[in-house]
Amino acid sequence: FTSKGKLLTPLAFTGALISLAALITLSTLTIPVIQPVFGQGDTRLYVEVKDFSQFETTADVEEKIVSLITVDGEPLQFNENIEVHELTRREEDIPVDYRIYVVTLDLLLSDESVIAFTEDGFESDDFNTVLEHIVFAYYEDEQVASIGFYIASPITNQPTVSEIAFGALIALLLVGIYLLLRTSIATTLATLLVAGSTSLVTLGVFIALRIPSSSILALSLLVISFVSTVLIMTIFVRGKQLLALNKDRELTTDDYTLALKKATSQSASFIFLTLLTILYPGLTFLGLGPSGLQGLFASMIVGVALTALFVTGIIPVSFKPFYQLFKGFNRFLFVPKISFGKTKTVVTGRSAEPQESTYIGIND
Repeated sequence: FTSKGKLLTPLAFTGALISLAALITLSTLTIPVIQPVFGQGDTRLYVEVKDFSQFETTADVEEKIVSLITVDGEPLQFNENIEVHELTRREEDIPVDYRIYVVTLDLLLSDESVIAFTEDGFESDDFNTVLEHIVFAYYEDEQVASIGFYIASPITNQPTVSEIAFGALIALLLVGIYLLLRTSIATTLATLLVAGSTSLVTLGVFIALRIPSSSILALSLLVISFVSTVLIMTIFVRGKQLLALNKDRELTTDDYTLALKKATSQSASFIFLTLLTILYPGLTFLGLGPSGLQGLFASMIVGVALTALFVTGIIPVSFKPFYQLFKGFNRFLFVPKISFGKTKTVVTGRSAEPQESTYIGIND
């Protein structure tokens, strides 16, 4: 598994640096890190008409507007239960009745989407432009008071991709502090770099491809970094067990490297079974799950593949330079054992006589 480590290690760390640089740059320039998906879920079409217009029922709105609009050549998907709200306005002291039709759309739009009106083939990349064309070209402007396409804004603030990504990196740093106290500097740095690189390269794939997705995609980074850290520590624990067999001589850097290579091979079955357990629901929900969560499961699949590649391929190679650099400090980092006080043992004297003779009357 580690035969391609020397080639894979620089590629992994370079990809992580490029992804981190892109994340920081896009966040600084307030450019979306991931191509956003807008118009999804509670996107709504509002049509406000006067009482005497051609749109007397919801069927008129569906037949004369909604069913004649296509997005990227596909019919517009919408909720058939169109809402109707009635109100009265006074215009020059005369009450005028209005109806507002609210159509909930099941719609996915990107910057490259093309909206078209099938009656005359009018096209535009802006939904409201198409709606205005329909009203002005086919219906009297006085009958339609207003028409518009609006994206519902969430009530609660949603974390951005940048916030979640930086949160995952901060969580890794906190884990690193604990590992620094419990293990060596080399082990800590190798674990953080490999786990962090796995998460960053996963995010970098979606940054580079500009695949439209919601910010929920970044939640997979927390799962990927956690799973990577656990699997990496599995290799180090197995490597420590192998090193314990060499007590007759002082250990060298090559001993540590060879032990990690053997530990990687011996832990491979556990690593792959763990990743397959995560991969199965990812593939299932990617194909059958809700469209809003497809980005999350797609990123988990990419992250699982990269975890399998990085964890089994570059641990020994990434550990060796850190061990050589901090060799003099590795043995001095430990957590002092907490003593709760020694239990005082009471030693009682024993008689030279047989135990049976100590009982009265036993020899009588």
